[in-house]
Amino acid sequence: MVGLWFSAVLLVFAQLEQSQESALLAFRGSIVDDPKGVLEHWSVDKDPCDWRTGELEEEFGNKLTPSDIHSGVTCDADGRKIIAISLRNDGIRGRIPKEIAFLDHLEYLDLDSNRFEGNIPPEIQGLKNLRVLDLGRNGRLMGSIPAELGQLVSLEAMDLAGNQLTGPIPDSFQQLQNLTYLRLGRNQLTGLVPAFLAKLVNLEYLLLHANNFSGAIPSSLALLSNLKQLALSNNKLTGTIPLTVAQNLKNLELLTVYNNSGVCGQLHHYDILPFSDGGTGAGKLSGTSIGRACPSDLPCSPQADVDNNCEFLASYDASLCLNELLSSLCATTCELCQ
Repeated sequence: MVGLWFSAVLLVFAQLEQSQESALLAFRGSIVDDPKGVLEHWSVDKDPCDWRTGELEEEFGNKLTPSDIHSGVTCDADGRKIIAISLRNDGIRGRIPKEIAFLDHLEYLDLDSNRFEGNIPPEIQGLKNLRVLDLGRNGRLMGSIPAELGQLVSLEAMDLAGNQLTGPIPDSFQQLQNLTYLRLGRNQLTGLVPAFLAKLVNLEYLLLHANNFSGAIPSSLALLSNLKQLALSNNKLTGTIPLTVAQNLKNLELLTVYNNSGVCGQLHHYDILPFSDGGTGAGKLSGTSIGRACPSDLPCSPQADVDNNCEFLASYDASLCLNELLSSLCATTCELCQ
């Protein structure tokens, strides 16, 4: 009986290794240019857990990559399950194959600063254990952001910046409750900056700069109490800068709204202190003015924008509209234009 059990376990491990190896070989087969030869040793002649090129000590956002993540392939302590692929800044050109979904124990996928092209495969949703997804600065990834990425509920960091992605931020992203880092800058994304981003209460970095977002800056972003950086510059946003966003985000270190020709309203240092510097007033925004003065005849914010914020807040927590600190989120805000 024990012998049968042991044989079954060996069979499971053999099938796991075969599916992982097949996924990696499919990945290699999708590559058309490997100028540094980093994939040359990806071969059936070697254990996939040895398909690596050395140690990594790169930064992801403001978080140091774990020291046990190698350049190439990293497996778990038992040497059975592939938990990380890191091919950062290797000049690789090709597509991301759908077979990558077979690496269902993967926690870390870093393909930053290469030349990957085409669409992001929706099959990535199969990577249920993924904590870090970095496809930034490839320049050639295009199409819309797959709604299926919203199924990756274990994600803590996502970087899709520096590509040619189009369309809106998927509604499914409101499910990514563990995200601390979301970087979508320098794409061609359109639509509104979604009010539902305020549901991602663990966010510390929200970087949406250099896209084609339009409409008002949602004042519901004031609910992101852990936010350190908010980048909205170089878009097509309109309306006033919500004072509540700056006043309520006590950990805010960086706020950019420049090069939005339709945005007006000035925030001064006394609007946005204290910072996370212990209240010394030495934060990056201290002593500065952000934005431009509004013309005296600018009308109040469109009622649609106000209604959108109220509808979101009511669905999120109806009591918020009664909260004195956040009461202005459910009202028009014309103070900056007076």
